[in-house]
Amino acid sequence: MLAAFSLLACEGSQTSLGVTPKTVSVNAEGGSVQVAFSATMDWTASTSADWISLSPSSGTAGDIVMTVTVQKNSSTSPRSTVVTVSMPSIQVSDVVTVSQEAAAAIPDPSFSLSAHETVMGAEGGSAQLTVKTNQTWSARSSGNWITVTPEAGIAGEMSIILTVAANPALEPREGEITFTAGSLTDVFKLKQYARKPASVTLSSDAFIFPAEGGMNNLVVSANVNWTAQSNDAWLTITPAEGIAGAVATVVEASAYEGEEARTGSITFSGGDARATLFVTQLAPVKADEPVLELSASTLSFPDSAGNNEISVIGNVSWNAVSDAGWLTVTPAQGQAGNVSVTITVTANTSASDRGGKVSFISGNLVRTLIVNQKGKVSESAPTINLSPVSLTFSTEGGTTEISLSADAAWSASADATWLSVNPARAEAGTRTVQVTAARNESSNDRSGAVVFTAGNTSVRLSVSQKGRGQQSLGGITGELGNWADGGSADFNKNN
Repeated sequence: MLAAFSLLACEGSQTSLGVTPKTVSVNAEGGSVQVAFSATMDWTASTSADWISLSPSSGTAGDIVMTVTVQKNSSTSPRSTVVTVSMPSIQVSDVVTVSQEAAAAIPDPSFSLSAHETVMGAEGGSAQLTVKTNQTWSARSSGNWITVTPEAGIAGEMSIILTVAANPALEPREGEITFTAGSLTDVFKLKQYARKPASVTLSSDAFIFPAEGGMNNLVVSANVNWTAQSNDAWLTITPAEGIAGAVATVVEASAYEGEEARTGSITFSGGDARATLFVTQLAPVKADEPVLELSASTLSFPDSAGNNEISVIGNVSWNAVSDAGWLTVTPAQGQAGNVSVTITVTANTSASDRGGKVSFISGNLVRTLIVNQKGKVSESAPTINLSPVSLTFSTEGGTTEISLSADAAWSASADATWLSVNPARAEAGTRTVQVTAARNESSNDRSGAVVFTAGNTSVRLSVSQKGRGQQSLGGITGELGNWADGGSADFNKNN
Protein backbone atom coordinates (compact mmCIF):
# COMPACT_ATOMS: atom_id res chain seq x y z
CA MET A 1 0.00 0.00 0.00
CA LEU A 2 1.27 3.45 -0.89
CA ALA A 3 0.28 6.43 1.21
CA ALA A 4 0.79 10.10 0.49
CA PHE A 5 2.52 11.96 3.17
CA SER A 6 3.31 15.63 3.97
CA LEU A 7 7.01 15.85 4.72
CA LEU A 8 8.11 18.52 7.18
CA ALA A 9 11.63 19.97 7.45
CA CYS A 10 12.83 20.89 10.86
CA GLU A 11 14.77 24.12 11.45
CA GLY A 12 17.21 24.44 14.29
CA SER A 13 17.18 21.83 17.02
CA GLN A 14 15.12 18.67 16.19
CA THR A 15 13.26 16.78 18.94
CA SER A 16 11.21 14.41 16.72
CA LEU A 17 11.55 12.77 13.34
CA GLY A 18 7.83 13.17 12.61
CA VAL A 19 7.39 9.56 11.40
CA THR A 20 4.12 9.17 9.48
CA PRO A 21 2.10 6.99 9.85
CA LYS A 22 2.70 5.86 13.42
CA THR A 23 0.88 2.55 13.00
CA VAL A 24 0.73 0.15 10.07
CA SER A 25 -1.62 -2.85 9.64
CA VAL A 26 -0.96 -5.58 7.07
CA ASN A 27 -3.06 -8.62 6.19
CA ALA A 28 -1.81 -12.21 6.55
CA GLU A 29 -0.49 -12.32 3.00
CA GLY A 30 2.03 -9.59 3.84
CA GLY A 31 3.17 -6.77 1.57
CA SER A 32 4.96 -3.42 1.59
CA VAL A 33 4.05 -0.03 3.08
CA GLN A 34 5.92 3.29 3.14
CA VAL A 35 6.61 5.60 6.05
CA ALA A 36 8.00 9.14 5.82
CA PHE A 37 10.07 11.21 8.19
CA SER A 38 12.48 14.19 8.19
CA ALA A 39 16.07 13.94 9.46
CA THR A 40 18.49 16.84 10.02
CA MET A 41 21.49 14.54 10.17
CA ASP A 42 22.50 10.91 9.68
CA TRP A 43 19.80 8.39 10.72
CA THR A 44 19.26 4.62 11.15
CA ALA A 45 16.18 2.33 11.32
CA SER A 46 15.94 -1.10 12.98
CA THR A 47 13.52 -3.79 14.20
CA SER A 48 13.88 -6.96 16.24
CA ALA A 49 11.39 -8.91 14.03
CA ASP A 50 12.90 -11.20 11.44
CA TRP A 51 9.69 -11.08 9.41
CA ILE A 52 10.17 -7.39 8.52
CA SER A 53 12.78 -5.81 6.24
CA LEU A 54 13.53 -2.04 5.81
CA SER A 55 14.71 -0.20 2.73
CA PRO A 56 16.66 1.98 3.18
CA SER A 57 17.63 1.22 6.77
CA SER A 58 19.98 4.21 7.15
CA GLY A 59 20.85 7.47 5.44
CA THR A 60 21.82 11.14 5.60
CA ALA A 61 19.79 14.20 6.41
CA GLY A 62 16.71 14.94 4.33
CA ASP A 63 13.10 14.08 3.75
CA ILE A 64 13.04 10.30 3.76
CA VAL A 65 10.53 7.67 2.44
CA MET A 66 11.32 4.20 3.81
CA THR A 67 9.68 0.96 2.60
CA VAL A 68 8.64 -1.54 5.26
CA THR A 69 8.19 -5.05 3.79
CA VAL A 70 6.20 -7.62 5.79
CA GLN A 71 6.46 -11.36 5.05
CA LYS A 72 3.45 -13.71 4.86
CA ASN A 73 2.09 -14.82 8.24
CA SER A 74 1.48 -18.59 8.13
CA SER A 75 0.50 -18.73 11.77
CA THR A 76 -3.11 -18.67 12.97
CA SER A 77 -2.08 -16.01 15.55
CA PRO A 78 -1.71 -12.26 14.82
CA ARG A 79 1.65 -10.59 15.45
CA SER A 80 3.09 -7.09 15.91
CA THR A 81 6.43 -5.30 16.44
CA VAL A 82 7.94 -1.82 16.28
CA VAL A 83 10.35 -0.20 13.85
CA THR A 84 12.62 2.39 15.50
CA VAL A 85 14.02 5.34 13.49
CA SER A 86 16.74 7.39 15.23
CA MET A 87 19.43 10.04 14.82
CA PRO A 88 22.03 8.60 17.19
CA SER A 89 24.23 11.69 17.33
CA ILE A 90 21.57 13.76 19.03
CA GLN A 91 19.67 10.87 20.63
CA VAL A 92 16.37 11.59 18.83
CA SER A 93 14.16 8.63 17.85
CA ASP A 94 10.64 7.76 16.70
CA VAL A 95 8.76 4.46 16.30
CA VAL A 96 6.28 2.85 13.91
CA THR A 97 4.08 0.04 15.23
CA VAL A 98 3.54 -2.74 12.62
CA SER A 99 0.65 -5.22 13.11
CA GLN A 100 -0.17 -8.25 10.93
CA GLU A 101 -3.35 -10.31 10.80
CA ALA A 102 -3.35 -14.05 11.52
CA ALA A 103 -3.59 -16.61 8.72
CA ALA A 104 -7.02 -18.14 8.27
CA ALA A 105 -7.48 -21.32 10.27
CA ILE A 106 -7.16 -24.43 8.13
CA PRO A 107 -10.33 -26.52 8.61
CA ASP A 108 -10.01 -30.11 9.65
CA PRO A 109 -10.29 -32.47 6.65
CA SER A 110 -13.79 -33.87 6.16
CA PHE A 111 -15.32 -36.51 3.90
CA SER A 112 -18.76 -38.09 3.82
CA LEU A 113 -20.87 -40.34 1.58
CA SER A 114 -24.63 -40.09 1.28
CA ALA A 115 -24.89 -43.89 1.73
CA HIS A 116 -22.54 -46.73 2.53
CA GLU A 117 -24.11 -49.81 0.95
CA THR A 118 -26.62 -51.09 -1.59
CA VAL A 119 -27.81 -54.37 -3.08
CA MET A 120 -28.25 -55.05 -6.80
CA GLY A 121 -29.83 -57.77 -8.87
CA ALA A 122 -27.85 -60.20 -10.99
CA GLU A 123 -28.64 -58.13 -14.08
CA GLY A 124 -26.57 -55.22 -12.77
CA GLY A 125 -27.46 -51.57 -13.21
CA SER A 126 -26.58 -48.13 -11.85
CA ALA A 127 -26.97 -46.22 -8.62
CA GLN A 128 -26.23 -42.65 -7.63
CA LEU A 129 -24.14 -41.55 -4.66
CA THR A 130 -23.20 -38.10 -3.29
CA VAL A 131 -19.66 -37.27 -2.12
CA LYS A 132 -19.14 -34.28 0.17
CA THR A 133 -15.63 -33.22 1.20
CA ASN A 134 -13.28 -30.26 1.64
CA GLN A 135 -10.44 -32.21 0.00
CA THR A 136 -9.62 -33.47 -3.45
CA TRP A 137 -10.63 -37.13 -3.61
CA SER A 138 -10.33 -40.30 -5.67
CA ALA A 139 -12.21 -43.61 -5.81
CA ARG A 140 -10.96 -47.15 -6.44
CA SER A 141 -13.23 -50.18 -6.94
CA SER A 142 -12.31 -53.67 -5.79
CA GLY A 143 -13.26 -55.34 -9.09
CA ASN A 144 -13.56 -54.49 -12.77
CA TRP A 145 -17.29 -55.25 -12.60
CA ILE A 146 -17.80 -52.00 -10.66
CA THR A 147 -17.08 -48.63 -12.27
CA VAL A 148 -17.25 -45.16 -10.74
CA THR A 149 -17.97 -42.03 -12.80
CA PRO A 150 -16.13 -39.77 -12.18
CA GLU A 151 -13.26 -41.52 -10.43
CA ALA A 152 -11.93 -38.34 -8.79
CA GLY A 153 -13.08 -34.87 -7.83
CA ILE A 154 -12.29 -31.65 -6.01
CA ALA A 155 -13.56 -30.19 -2.75
CA GLY A 156 -17.30 -29.66 -2.63
CA GLU A 157 -20.42 -31.75 -3.10
CA MET A 158 -20.60 -34.00 -6.15
CA SER A 159 -22.93 -36.70 -7.46
CA ILE A 160 -21.32 -39.82 -8.90
CA ILE A 161 -22.69 -42.85 -10.73
CA LEU A 162 -21.87 -46.42 -9.71
CA THR A 163 -22.33 -48.85 -12.60
CA VAL A 164 -22.42 -52.60 -11.93
CA ALA A 165 -22.06 -55.23 -14.67
CA ALA A 166 -24.32 -58.27 -14.83
CA ASN A 167 -23.19 -61.17 -12.64
CA PRO A 168 -22.49 -64.17 -14.90
CA ALA A 169 -21.76 -66.49 -11.97
CA LEU A 170 -24.09 -68.77 -10.06
CA GLU A 171 -22.78 -67.37 -6.76
CA PRO A 172 -23.51 -63.92 -5.28
CA ARG A 173 -20.60 -61.53 -5.07
CA GLU A 174 -19.54 -58.58 -2.96
CA GLY A 175 -17.37 -55.60 -3.79
CA GLU A 176 -16.48 -52.22 -2.43
CA ILE A 177 -15.38 -48.79 -3.53
CA THR A 178 -12.69 -47.12 -1.44
CA PHE A 179 -12.75 -43.31 -1.40
CA THR A 180 -9.59 -41.45 -0.41
CA ALA A 181 -9.47 -37.74 0.46
CA GLY A 182 -6.13 -36.65 1.86
CA SER A 183 -5.60 -38.71 5.00
CA LEU A 184 -9.26 -39.77 5.11
CA THR A 185 -10.84 -42.93 3.65
CA ASP A 186 -14.40 -44.19 3.44
CA VAL A 187 -15.86 -47.37 1.95
CA PHE A 188 -19.06 -48.03 0.01
CA LYS A 189 -20.05 -51.71 0.07
CA LEU A 190 -22.02 -53.39 -2.69
CA LYS A 191 -23.69 -56.81 -2.83
CA GLN A 192 -24.98 -58.45 -6.01
CA TYR A 193 -27.21 -61.49 -6.35
CA ALA A 194 -26.10 -64.54 -8.33
CA ARG A 195 -27.37 -65.34 -11.78
CA LYS A 196 -30.09 -67.94 -11.68
CA PRO A 197 -28.91 -71.03 -13.61
CA ALA A 198 -30.63 -71.67 -16.92
CA SER A 199 -33.07 -74.55 -16.68
CA VAL A 200 -35.02 -76.48 -19.33
CA THR A 201 -37.05 -79.50 -18.21
CA LEU A 202 -39.52 -81.75 -20.05
CA SER A 203 -42.68 -83.36 -18.75
CA SER A 204 -41.33 -86.64 -20.17
CA ASP A 205 -37.90 -87.63 -21.39
CA ALA A 206 -39.06 -90.47 -23.69
CA PHE A 207 -42.01 -91.16 -26.01
CA ILE A 208 -43.14 -94.34 -27.80
CA PHE A 209 -45.33 -94.12 -30.91
CA PRO A 210 -47.20 -96.91 -32.68
CA ALA A 211 -46.32 -97.69 -36.30
CA GLU A 212 -49.23 -95.63 -37.60
CA GLY A 213 -47.68 -92.51 -35.99
CA GLY A 214 -49.62 -89.94 -34.05
CA MET A 215 -49.21 -87.03 -31.62
CA ASN A 216 -48.18 -86.74 -27.96
CA ASN A 217 -48.36 -83.71 -25.71
CA LEU A 218 -45.16 -82.44 -24.08
CA VAL A 219 -44.79 -79.56 -21.59
CA VAL A 220 -41.50 -77.63 -21.70
CA SER A 221 -40.73 -75.76 -18.46
CA ALA A 222 -37.84 -73.26 -18.59
CA ASN A 223 -36.61 -70.06 -16.94
CA VAL A 224 -35.10 -68.89 -20.24
CA ASN A 225 -36.26 -68.66 -23.82
CA TRP A 226 -35.65 -71.92 -25.68
CA THR A 227 -35.63 -73.58 -29.10
CA ALA A 228 -36.23 -77.21 -30.12
CA GLN A 229 -34.47 -79.06 -32.93
CA SER A 230 -35.68 -82.44 -34.25
CA ASN A 231 -32.79 -84.73 -35.10
CA ASP A 232 -34.93 -86.91 -37.41
CA ALA A 233 -37.05 -86.02 -40.43
CA TRP A 234 -39.99 -88.23 -39.35
CA LEU A 235 -40.27 -86.43 -36.01
CA THR A 236 -41.62 -82.86 -35.58
CA ILE A 237 -42.47 -80.54 -32.68
CA THR A 238 -44.92 -77.61 -32.63
CA PRO A 239 -44.08 -74.94 -31.57
CA ALA A 240 -40.31 -75.29 -32.00
CA GLU A 241 -39.49 -72.40 -29.66
CA GLY A 242 -40.86 -70.80 -26.53
CA ILE A 243 -40.34 -68.22 -23.81
CA ALA A 244 -39.59 -68.68 -20.13
CA GLY A 245 -42.40 -70.44 -18.32
CA ALA A 246 -44.40 -73.60 -19.04
CA VAL A 247 -45.19 -74.08 -22.73
CA ALA A 248 -47.38 -76.90 -24.11
CA THR A 249 -46.07 -78.49 -27.32
CA VAL A 250 -47.14 -81.32 -29.60
CA VAL A 251 -44.69 -83.99 -30.77
CA GLU A 252 -45.74 -85.81 -33.93
CA ALA A 253 -44.36 -88.94 -35.59
CA SER A 254 -45.22 -89.92 -39.17
CA ALA A 255 -46.40 -93.44 -40.08
CA TYR A 256 -43.78 -96.20 -40.27
CA GLU A 257 -43.73 -99.45 -42.23
CA GLY A 258 -40.35 -100.90 -41.28
CA GLU A 259 -39.81 -104.33 -39.77
CA GLU A 260 -37.87 -103.11 -36.72
CA ALA A 261 -38.60 -100.27 -34.29
CA ARG A 262 -36.81 -96.96 -34.98
CA THR A 263 -35.52 -94.29 -32.62
CA GLY A 264 -35.15 -90.52 -32.82
CA SER A 265 -34.75 -87.48 -30.57
CA ILE A 266 -35.51 -83.79 -30.16
CA THR A 267 -32.98 -81.46 -28.50
CA PHE A 268 -34.14 -78.44 -26.45
CA SER A 269 -31.70 -75.56 -25.85
CA GLY A 270 -32.02 -72.48 -23.64
CA GLY A 271 -29.01 -70.47 -22.50
CA ASP A 272 -26.45 -73.03 -21.39
CA ALA A 273 -29.15 -75.60 -20.50
CA ARG A 274 -29.98 -78.64 -22.66
CA ALA A 275 -32.67 -81.33 -22.53
CA THR A 276 -33.37 -84.24 -24.87
CA LEU A 277 -36.58 -86.08 -25.65
CA PHE A 278 -35.90 -89.64 -26.86
CA VAL A 279 -38.52 -91.18 -29.15
CA THR A 280 -39.15 -94.81 -30.16
CA GLN A 281 -41.57 -95.81 -32.90
CA LEU A 282 -42.75 -99.41 -33.04
CA ALA A 283 -42.79 -101.52 -36.18
CA PRO A 284 -46.25 -102.67 -37.41
CA VAL A 285 -47.76 -105.20 -34.97
CA LYS A 286 -47.95 -108.84 -36.10
CA ALA A 287 -51.34 -110.45 -35.44
CA ASP A 288 -49.97 -113.51 -33.65
CA GLU A 289 -47.61 -111.53 -31.36
CA PRO A 290 -48.93 -109.87 -28.11
CA VAL A 291 -47.94 -106.19 -27.86
CA LEU A 292 -48.15 -103.80 -24.86
CA GLU A 293 -46.26 -100.48 -24.98
CA LEU A 294 -46.49 -97.06 -23.37
CA SER A 295 -46.12 -93.77 -25.27
CA ALA A 296 -43.82 -92.46 -22.52
CA SER A 297 -41.47 -94.28 -20.19
CA THR A 298 -41.15 -91.38 -17.71
CA LEU A 299 -43.16 -88.38 -16.59
CA SER A 300 -41.87 -85.38 -14.60
CA PHE A 301 -44.01 -83.04 -12.53
CA PRO A 302 -43.30 -79.83 -10.60
CA ASP A 303 -44.04 -79.66 -6.87
CA SER A 304 -47.66 -78.60 -7.47
CA ALA A 305 -50.53 -81.00 -8.05
CA GLY A 306 -51.24 -81.82 -11.70
CA ASN A 307 -51.81 -84.43 -14.35
CA ASN A 308 -50.54 -85.58 -17.73
CA GLU A 309 -51.65 -88.06 -20.36
CA ILE A 310 -49.93 -91.01 -22.00
CA SER A 311 -51.13 -93.65 -24.43
CA VAL A 312 -51.21 -97.41 -23.83
CA ILE A 313 -50.51 -99.11 -27.15
CA GLY A 314 -51.23 -102.79 -27.70
CA ASN A 315 -53.37 -105.62 -28.99
CA VAL A 316 -54.19 -107.04 -25.53
CA SER A 317 -56.29 -105.98 -22.53
CA TRP A 318 -54.39 -104.65 -19.48
CA ASN A 319 -54.58 -103.45 -15.85
CA ALA A 320 -52.64 -100.52 -14.24
CA VAL A 321 -51.30 -100.42 -10.65
CA SER A 322 -49.65 -97.45 -8.85
CA ASP A 323 -47.09 -98.04 -6.07
CA ALA A 324 -47.59 -94.61 -4.38
CA GLY A 325 -50.60 -93.06 -2.67
CA TRP A 326 -49.85 -89.63 -4.23
CA LEU A 327 -49.89 -91.17 -7.74
CA THR A 328 -53.02 -92.38 -9.53
CA VAL A 329 -53.92 -93.59 -13.02
CA THR A 330 -57.30 -93.23 -14.79
CA PRO A 331 -58.62 -95.55 -16.18
CA ALA A 332 -56.91 -98.34 -14.31
CA GLN A 333 -57.69 -100.92 -17.04
CA GLY A 334 -58.23 -101.00 -20.78
CA GLN A 335 -58.73 -103.05 -23.93
CA ALA A 336 -56.64 -103.57 -27.05
CA GLY A 337 -55.96 -100.44 -29.10
CA ASN A 338 -54.47 -97.03 -28.48
CA VAL A 339 -55.92 -95.98 -25.10
CA SER A 340 -55.31 -92.57 -23.49
CA VAL A 341 -54.79 -92.64 -19.70
CA THR A 342 -54.35 -89.77 -17.21
CA ILE A 343 -51.57 -89.79 -14.64
CA THR A 344 -52.37 -87.56 -11.63
CA VAL A 345 -50.10 -86.44 -8.76
CA THR A 346 -50.90 -84.53 -5.57
CA ALA A 347 -48.83 -81.54 -4.42
CA ASN A 348 -45.43 -82.35 -2.93
CA THR A 349 -45.14 -80.37 0.30
CA SER A 350 -41.71 -81.79 1.11
CA ALA A 351 -38.47 -80.09 0.02
CA SER A 352 -37.26 -83.46 -1.30
CA ASP A 353 -37.96 -84.85 -4.76
CA ARG A 354 -39.98 -88.06 -4.86
CA GLY A 355 -40.57 -90.87 -7.33
CA GLY A 356 -43.12 -93.57 -8.01
CA LYS A 357 -44.19 -95.93 -10.77
CA VAL A 358 -47.29 -97.18 -12.52
CA SER A 359 -47.15 -100.77 -13.84
CA PHE A 360 -49.28 -101.79 -16.84
CA ILE A 361 -49.84 -105.59 -16.85
CA SER A 362 -51.22 -108.03 -19.40
CA GLY A 363 -50.45 -111.66 -18.52
CA ASN A 364 -46.66 -111.98 -18.62
CA LEU A 365 -46.25 -108.53 -20.22
CA VAL A 366 -45.35 -105.70 -17.84
CA ARG A 367 -44.58 -102.13 -18.84
CA THR A 368 -43.53 -99.55 -16.24
CA LEU A 369 -44.05 -95.79 -16.23
CA ILE A 370 -41.60 -93.94 -13.94
CA VAL A 371 -43.05 -90.77 -12.38
CA ASN A 372 -40.81 -88.09 -10.77
CA GLN A 373 -41.99 -85.04 -8.84
CA LYS A 374 -39.91 -82.09 -7.67
CA GLY A 375 -39.77 -81.11 -4.01
CA LYS A 376 -41.24 -77.81 -2.92
CA VAL A 377 -39.00 -75.11 -4.35
CA SER A 378 -37.76 -72.47 -1.92
CA GLU A 379 -37.98 -69.11 -3.61
CA SER A 380 -34.71 -67.25 -4.15
CA ALA A 381 -34.30 -63.90 -2.44
CA PRO A 382 -36.07 -61.15 -4.38
CA THR A 383 -34.11 -58.13 -5.57
CA ILE A 384 -34.81 -54.42 -5.07
CA ASN A 385 -32.78 -51.74 -6.83
CA LEU A 386 -32.99 -48.02 -5.98
CA SER A 387 -31.62 -44.98 -7.74
CA PRO A 388 -30.41 -42.86 -6.14
CA VAL A 389 -29.51 -44.72 -2.94
CA SER A 390 -29.63 -41.55 -0.81
CA LEU A 391 -31.45 -38.19 -0.67
CA THR A 392 -30.64 -34.80 0.87
CA PHE A 393 -33.41 -32.29 1.55
CA SER A 394 -33.21 -28.57 2.33
CA THR A 395 -34.67 -27.15 5.52
CA GLU A 396 -37.95 -26.52 3.72
CA GLY A 397 -38.37 -30.21 2.90
CA GLY A 398 -40.41 -31.22 -0.13
CA THR A 399 -40.93 -34.23 -2.37
CA THR A 400 -38.29 -36.01 -4.46
CA GLU A 401 -38.73 -38.95 -6.81
CA ILE A 402 -36.58 -42.05 -6.97
CA SER A 403 -36.65 -45.02 -9.33
CA LEU A 404 -37.34 -48.47 -7.86
CA SER A 405 -37.02 -51.81 -9.67
CA ALA A 406 -38.06 -55.07 -7.98
CA ASP A 407 -38.77 -58.62 -9.12
CA ALA A 408 -41.33 -59.23 -6.36
CA ALA A 409 -44.10 -57.35 -4.57
CA TRP A 410 -42.67 -54.89 -2.02
CA SER A 411 -43.62 -52.53 0.80
CA ALA A 412 -41.93 -49.45 2.23
CA SER A 413 -41.80 -47.80 5.65
CA ALA A 414 -40.06 -44.69 7.00
CA ASP A 415 -38.20 -44.80 10.31
CA ALA A 416 -38.89 -41.11 11.06
CA THR A 417 -42.21 -39.30 11.47
CA TRP A 418 -41.03 -36.42 9.27
CA LEU A 419 -40.59 -38.81 6.32
CA SER A 420 -43.27 -40.41 4.15
CA VAL A 421 -43.28 -42.50 0.97
CA ASN A 422 -45.85 -42.92 -1.83
CA PRO A 423 -46.77 -45.55 -2.83
CA ALA A 424 -45.99 -47.56 0.28
CA ARG A 425 -46.39 -50.87 -1.56
CA ALA A 426 -46.56 -52.18 -5.13
CA GLU A 427 -46.18 -55.25 -7.29
CA ALA A 428 -42.99 -56.31 -9.09
CA GLY A 429 -41.70 -54.00 -11.80
CA THR A 430 -39.99 -50.64 -12.29
CA ARG A 431 -41.75 -47.52 -11.07
CA THR A 432 -41.30 -44.02 -9.65
CA VAL A 433 -41.63 -43.60 -5.88
CA GLN A 434 -42.10 -40.24 -4.13
CA VAL A 435 -40.28 -39.52 -0.86
CA THR A 436 -41.50 -36.50 1.14
CA ALA A 437 -39.74 -34.70 3.99
CA ALA A 438 -41.51 -32.21 6.26
CA ARG A 439 -39.98 -28.82 7.06
CA ASN A 440 -37.17 -29.00 9.64
CA GLU A 441 -38.00 -26.51 12.41
CA SER A 442 -34.80 -27.32 14.28
CA SER A 443 -31.39 -25.70 13.71
CA ASN A 444 -29.84 -29.17 13.74
CA ASP A 445 -29.39 -31.45 10.75
CA ARG A 446 -31.35 -34.69 10.94
CA SER A 447 -31.29 -38.06 9.22
CA GLY A 448 -33.62 -40.98 8.62
CA ALA A 449 -34.31 -43.75 6.16
CA VAL A 450 -37.00 -45.40 4.08
CA VAL A 451 -36.71 -49.20 4.10
CA PHE A 452 -38.06 -51.13 1.11
CA THR A 453 -38.82 -54.82 1.77
CA ALA A 454 -39.64 -57.76 -0.51
CA GLY A 455 -39.69 -61.17 1.14
CA ASN A 456 -36.46 -61.47 3.12
CA THR A 457 -34.76 -58.69 1.14
CA SER A 458 -34.53 -55.16 2.57
CA VAL A 459 -32.87 -52.15 0.95
CA ARG A 460 -32.34 -48.85 2.78
CA LEU A 461 -32.72 -45.38 1.23
CA SER A 462 -30.68 -42.97 3.39
CA VAL A 463 -32.26 -39.52 3.86
CA SER A 464 -30.71 -36.39 5.42
CA GLN A 465 -32.10 -32.89 5.94
CA LYS A 466 -30.44 -29.58 6.76
CA GLY A 467 -31.35 -27.61 9.87
CA ARG A 468 -32.73 -24.06 9.79
CA GLY A 469 -30.30 -21.43 8.46
CA GLN A 470 -28.25 -23.93 6.47
CA GLN A 471 -28.07 -24.40 2.73
CA SER A 472 -28.32 -27.59 0.75
CA LEU A 473 -28.12 -28.74 -2.80
CA GLY A 474 -31.47 -30.45 -2.27
CA GLY A 475 -32.50 -33.90 -3.40
CA ILE A 476 -31.10 -35.78 -6.32
CA THR A 477 -33.55 -37.14 -8.84
CA GLY A 478 -33.46 -38.86 -12.20
CA GLU A 479 -34.84 -41.57 -14.44
CA LEU A 480 -33.00 -44.90 -14.25
CA GLY A 481 -34.85 -46.90 -16.88
CA ASN A 482 -34.68 -50.67 -16.93
CA TRP A 483 -32.18 -52.02 -14.39
CA ALA A 484 -31.88 -55.29 -16.21
CA ASP A 485 -30.22 -53.51 -19.13
CA GLY A 486 -27.42 -52.15 -16.99
CA GLY A 487 -25.74 -48.87 -18.05
CA SER A 488 -25.76 -45.37 -16.57
CA ALA A 489 -28.31 -42.58 -16.17
CA ASP A 490 -28.43 -38.79 -15.87
CA PHE A 491 -29.84 -37.10 -12.79
CA ASN A 492 -30.81 -33.56 -11.76
CA LYS A 493 -30.19 -31.62 -8.53
CA ASN A 494 -33.28 -29.98 -6.99
CA ASN A 495 -32.23 -26.71 -5.36
